[in-house]
Amino acid sequence: MPPATIGPSALVRVVDAGLELRARVDTGAEASSLHARDVSILGARVRFVVEGEDGERIALERPLHDVARVRSAAGEELRPRVRLRLALAGIEKEIPVSLRDRSAMDYRLLVGRDFLAGDFLVDVSRGGPAPPAADR
Repeated sequence: MPPATIGPSALVRVVDAGLELRARVDTGAEASSLHARDVSILGARVRFVVEGEDGERIALERPLHDVARVRSAAGEELRPRVRLRLALAGIEKEIPVSLRDRSAMDYRLLVGRDFLAGDFLVDVSRGGPAPPAADR
């Protein structure tokens, strides 16, 4: 099957939470990151809350995949990662996703190369869903 062509943002379904979120597609990011609140590492498991764009909150608990050392403009930090199923354009993948408070960011989900590789082409001239007006 040829790769699906998507724009710089997309509606991505977080299958495990039953939510569809506006996501920023970032080919410069190696890994994907999800907005999560109340993150607690409990031994080999992680509890967290995923917040939909309408304010709906879904509590999840997943095995801890690992803890990633992430470099950003704000410096370096450690983030827990769990495996989650994401779906876009009829393609579903289970990938490690870092959990982070992204409430100050325009998009609740950042989709990185770990999800895009092999299945998607990104055309930045294509439009996509904008973040909610309240987030801009």
